[in-house]
Amino acid sequence: MPTLLRPPAAAASVARPAGSLLAERAPSPALSIPPVCSNSPLIGRSVRELQFRDRFNAAVVAVARSGERIRAKPGDIVLQRGDILLLDTGAAFAQQNKVISCA
Repeated sequence: MPTLLRPPAAAASVARPAGSLLAERAPSPALSIPPVCSNSPLIGRSVRELQFRDRFNAAVVAVARSGERIRAKPGDIVLQRGDILLLDTGAAFAQQNKVISCA
């Protein structure tokens, strides 16, 4: 699989607090926050076009660019180098996507 994302050194996965709206709403155990790498094939493609949920077992909740959240539907966002993705991940996301890094 090609190099796509790199988890940041800190906050690669954020556990959902018990009783929180997110914990009650979805069965996923965590949120992940990886940036888009400079050599990523994700660059220039929309989240919808990439079929992110099917391909990575993760839903893109939000995207930040240059420190600001992009105020658009995640599926409509065309990814750029350095974008930060907020992902709603399944339990097996980290194990299944170990090769998704910017090594």
